[in-house]
Amino acid sequence: MLADDNCEFRSVLRRLLERDPAIEVVAEAADGDEALALTDAYEPDVVLMDVSMPGLDGLSATGVITEQHPETSVVMLSMRRADREVALALRNGAAEYLDKGMPASEILAAVKRQEAPV
Repeated sequence: MLADDNCEFRSVLRRLLERDPAIEVVAEAADGDEALALTDAYEPDVVLMDVSMPGLDGLSATGVITEQHPETSVVMLSMRRADREVALALRNGAAEYLDKGMPASEILAAVKRQEAPV
């Protein structure tokens, strides 16, 4: 599942991920509240979560998701890498914290590291 308030970035991520036949993007959220509702509905293996979104931010949404859905891995995405944000994301249960500007292959590899065994 993808959670990012930038619809263009979500679209690029979806295309990147869906190139891999083993990955299915089941839903897209534009904010943290929507991410919570869609996680409840779809129970994804992995959520790619933007740190900064309107309403409930990604850091807070990650804490709720990892508490209510321990089987779901959350990978945080951000344009900046502030030490405080990284620490809070990991404390809230994020599996990884990635820079949005990193190569697409590294984002894909992070998702694959989190996938539940079939």
